[in-house]
Amino acid sequence: MRITGLLMIAMLLVALPATASLQFGANVLLPAHGEEVYVPGHSVPCLADLNTDGYPDLLVGEGSGLYPGRVRLYLNEALGAPPSFGDYDYLRLLSGAEISYPGG
Repeated sequence: MRITGLLMIAMLLVALPATASLQFGANVLLPAHGEEVYVPGHSVPCLADLNTDGYPDLLVGEGSGLYPGRVRLYLNEALGAPPSFGDYDYLRLLSGAEISYPGG
């Protein structure tokens, strides 16, 4: 079930249009909910308009051998540029179950 959920998310992300107009330089710390985004373990960021409001949202994959692999979703609360990300929630299946892959 978890792998199916991850594959569904991967297919969804591939199907979403790329946000080419938003670019970050080297060593940029992104704020979310008034604090810098900190992700334990390895992080894999991606921008995609997940809620189809026309503005890029931030998805960050996290995990390592010690932590379960999960995907954080930071919704863009700005109505233009620059983006302003709110607090995160973990990506979930339609059933409400959190999508994760066991660490270790």
